[in-house]
Amino acid sequence: MNKKYLLAVSLTGMVCLNAAASSMDSDKIIYLDSTNRLTLSLRFGLNINAKFKGVGTGLVPNSSGAGSTTPNGDRYNYTDGYVLNDSTGNAGGFSSYWGYNDAGQYNAGANTFTFHSAPSAHSDNDKPLGVELTYDRQFGEKEDWHNVRYGLEAAVNYMKISLSDNDVSGNTDVYQFPAPVPPPPGFQGSFNGNPGDPVISVPPISSTPGAFLSHDDFNGDLFGGRLGPYAEIPLTEKLALRASGGLAIGLLYSSMSWQQTMVSVGSMSGGGNNFDVLWGGYASLDATYQLSERWGLDVGAQFQDIGKFNHSYQGRGVELDLSQSLFVEAGVSYSF
Repeated sequence: MNKKYLLAVSLTGMVCLNAAASSMDSDKIIYLDSTNRLTLSLRFGLNINAKFKGVGTGLVPNSSGAGSTTPNGDRYNYTDGYVLNDSTGNAGGFSSYWGYNDAGQYNAGANTFTFHSAPSAHSDNDKPLGVELTYDRQFGEKEDWHNVRYGLEAAVNYMKISLSDNDVSGNTDVYQFPAPVPPPPGFQGSFNGNPGDPVISVPPISSTPGAFLSHDDFNGDLFGGRLGPYAEIPLTEKLALRASGGLAIGLLYSSMSWQQTMVSVGSMSGGGNNFDVLWGGYASLDATYQLSERWGLDVGAQFQDIGKFNHSYQGRGVELDLSQSLFVEAGVSYSF
């Protein structure tokens, strides 16, 4: 190999290295000069809860009695009455501090009273998976503030919410009544019973747990959007940290079906659809790692508060809490 050939190879290599270096510098400059970015992310939701309300409505006898108070100001411990400790501590196994609502609670043949405990509202939670498309438009850069870039962020997203719950609750308690003639329906005994006041035998002679069964299915399609300013600070040539916050909105189309059964009473079912608009705010923190001139990886967390959704579906209510939602996101970004 002659010297001329070696010199030619050396010159060619230098030219190639210079071209590659120039290309890398060009890529770096193009990336730093990019003022637009699109990010497509998967969105994993946390702390999204639902509460099913109106459990037992229409089936539990005199369910409207739940929450009523006694003459002494204590709350009913049954939906159709109360049996509580009187001033003597139920001495001798009898209490004067009792009352009932409906004539059907008295069984004349057995000389007993039947009381139904109130099925409470029950909750469920979901960890839905969604998708989000984010657009960042850079307005400027503050070189004297560690090259902080700032601009406007806009996003649209979609998330499917599916909640299902099976609940077994409520007791049916039977108490013996020692006298041959009961007081009339609506009777409310006093805490400090007087001699001759009607009393009831305590504790109950029988108790049937799980007398109430319910099943709920709730499904929602949540279409969302958010808009707000952002600030991004480069940590290295490829890694940047971005914070944003602003307005968030949600369009929720929901459907629900439910069925409830009470032993010895019967069954009921219902359901329906609804559309509602929710709005509030958000705050997010993201990190972007630039893989090349255009493409990058993006991960982040987002807190969002668009309030609580409340609706009744033929007697059964749902409260969907979206006021403290937390989203973990991971996606791919494209700068241009």
